[in-house]
Amino acid sequence: MAFTIKDFAGKRIAPIVAGLALVATSLPAAAACEAGAADPAASIDVIQTSTTAIWDQKDADAIDRYISADYVEHTADPSMPPGIEGFRMVHAAFTGGFPDLTIEFDEQLASGDYVASRVVLRGTNTGSFMGMEPTGQAVEVRGIRLDRVCDGQIVEHWAVVDVPGMMAQLQGN
Repeated sequence: MAFTIKDFAGKRIAPIVAGLALVATSLPAAAACEAGAADPAASIDVIQTSTTAIWDQKDADAIDRYISADYVEHTADPSMPPGIEGFRMVHAAFTGGFPDLTIEFDEQLASGDYVASRVVLRGTNTGSFMGMEPTGQAVEVRGIRLDRVCDGQIVEHWAVVDVPGMMAQLQGN
């Protein structure tokens, strides 16, 4: 099923749809996935299931099931290694710093292989994180992510997260 921005006018998810449309139209043509991979409902299911396993349940083995060996992180810190190894490092940093971390989906929209999600990350900083000692502070951080799913795995990811807000919460502000 194809969606247009007009279909979502006046809804909270409209900015996500606009962003998804902008990103998807500015990308070079991606290799087509095998039959069935472009089903929007299946793509959303992969994102929800993988997030539950990898982030909420802290199942590091699920990374190999849900993250493609050819994974591309488009918003990575330049100091991180590319691909799945960079993903593993980010996962270890966040789950080590926030052992009770959970990710909740407020809204999701899919078009083919692409899934746009408005998310809330919640956790308590009880482990070292990004070189900082634990603060014991609970955080609630909002973000928007865009993922491309192919053959049941995440192959590309973009994210915009309120890092300044997270840092302020960690400092008790």
